Amino acid sequence: MKTGMSVLDAMTKSPVTVFDHATVEECAKIMKKEGLGSLVIMDKGKINGIITQEDIVFKVTAERLKLETPVKEIMSTKLITVTPDTDIYDALILLKEHGIKQLPVVHENKLVGISSVKDILDIEPELFNLWSEQEKIR
Repeated sequence: MKTGMSVLDAMTKSPVTVFDHATVEECAKIMKKEGLGSLVIMDKGKINGIITQEDIVFKVTAERLKLETPVKEIMSTKLITVTPDTDIYDALILLKEHGIKQLPVVHENKLVGISSVKDILDIEPELFNLWSEQEKIR
């Protein structure tokens, strides 16, 4: 099912990024201040990974890591990305299949945005049933 709307219509165009040597504490403070669920981790102009609220809560707590731990030690490096012209339905399917809530948006190997479940459902609420089926299974 194609919606005719692209990720470009449902993305934050200025995603907040940090360097991979930032600490878990620094990332948590940025997320709280900016009201974000994730930060994209950059190194030398390239996407190096992503860190989410869940990464901070679960990994730091479960592994008893210190807040001074560099984010590169807990970030996810196997990224699922989309391009700005990806249909939002296809993006939501990727989010659902991989059990994630944010997708970095890349154009010509450069980060141009980030799209989340919330971003997509805000512009196309009819896709909510697709997303809620996944949440019921969990």
